Amino acid sequence: MNAAARARSIVAAIVLAAAPGAWAAGPALHVDCRGEATDAPTVILIAGAFGTSADWDLVLDDLARGGRACAYDRAGTGASPPAEGPRDV
Repeated sequence: MNAAARARSIVAAIVLAAAPGAWAAGPALHVDCRGEATDAPTVILIAGAFGTSADWDLVLDDLARGGRACAYDRAGTGASPPAEGPRDV
């Protein structure tokens, strides 16, 4: 799977995550989604270097008032386990 296809599958898994603390299908990533899905796009948040989804806690609550917002932990950070195999693009 090329890098673009992998990125699309990760985002799709995040958007489909059902509940706070859910695990995305595909690569095991911890996902925190809040708010109801609407006609508006789902907002996906990723923390900066060495950050985790918990860094977005207050922002997620605000965004969830207007729709669905998700933050996730990259592989090896927060509650997500390390990636298997190489992580190059």
